[in-house]
Amino acid sequence: MSDSVAPGYPVTVHGLISDPDGRWLIVQPVRRGAWQLPGGIIEAGEAPRVALAREVREELGLFLRPDRLLTVAWIPASRPDGRARFNLLFDLGELPNGRKVRLGPELREWCWATPDQSAHLLHPLITRRLREMRQVAPSATYIEHVEQRPTVGGVRFAQG
Repeated sequence: MSDSVAPGYPVTVHGLISDPDGRWLIVQPVRRGAWQLPGGIIEAGEAPRVALAREVREELGLFLRPDRLLTVAWIPASRPDGRARFNLLFDLGELPNGRKVRLGPELREWCWATPDQSAHLLHPLITRRLREMRQVAPSATYIEHVEQRPTVGGVRFAQG
């Protein structure tokens, strides 16, 4: 057995929101020009689903409950001084036509994009995960072990 300490990796969480026409909601942050899926970093002590619900509420003014886990990805560091991280992608369901989206201060804009359009707008690693997600059936069960039912904006989540 080694005396080494396990590496600490940041974990980010993103959500796939679709509309009745099969398009995906994608966002463009103020700080970076690249389009991405709604979400962000999981804060210390925060469960992944709670983190995603918080991020979506802050970014888009939407109260959505993350559903099934779609992908888990390990993303290598993009710079020599950067850190690798894990990313969890959850299904956030279908947003009905006409539902209002309110941009938070972190975002420049949002749009609906077909999967083909998204492939040209999103980072290639995100595009690859989405393509693979659509081609492969889910093969794991996601469970959050939490001692109490987490809440986000007064919404209580059922325990896994």
